[in-house]
Amino acid sequence: MLEDDILQGIDDDMKIIIIRLTGRSSHLEIVTISGMCGIDKTLLVKNAYDQLTIRYHFDILSWVTISQELRG
Repeated sequence: MLEDDILQGIDDDMKIIIIRLTGRSSHLEIVTISGMCGIDKTLLVKNAYDQLTIRYHFDILSWVTISQELRG
């Protein structure tokens, strides 16, 4: 399956994420993306993160990966 095919399937979800992140809320919000392994959560969020709407909305951007694996 090509990445473009996957993106067509997650377009609506990506729009929802972008709206939640760029909304006019005056409160600090956390948008959580969760689900089973292999359903392309990272692809969805990475593509939302790369959208110009997000890039222009925030002064500072950071990409953080959190794992259940403990590293010492």
